[in-house]
Amino acid sequence: MTQNVDAQEVIETRNCTAWMGRNRVIWIKIKPVDHHTLQDAQALVDAHNRLAAGTPCRVMCDMRHAKVGADSQARSYYVGPEASKLKVAMAMIVSTRTQRFFGNLFLRLNRPPYPMTLFRDPADAINWLEGFPEPVSG
Repeated sequence: MTQNVDAQEVIETRNCTAWMGRNRVIWIKIKPVDHHTLQDAQALVDAHNRLAAGTPCRVMCDMRHAKVGADSQARSYYVGPEASKLKVAMAMIVSTRTQRFFGNLFLRLNRPPYPMTLFRDPADAINWLEGFPEPVSG
């Protein structure tokens, strides 16, 4: 996915790497950590919000290296106001049946207030995200 990196800031947290890609799509690559807590979620959202710089963005989240899902506090935080305010839509890339199962479970139990869909192919995810208007800073 690094082909989509512009020469801009890359933010590293304990559980992810995030950067602003082309057409104001924020890319988040989840690291293979052993747990994903509320503090991890807060650090990821802080990275997203810093990159968004006040303008809602489309988000591509690569979950293919994730070993565990987020705990219940983190899941709740991800659909709350702080995590949602600068998201237009989010595509999540998964590679295993287990990741797809837990991703779909998250969508059923913690429905985010923005459009979110799971994909196996990053190209399909980009096509879906491009269906949402490119954000304009206000």
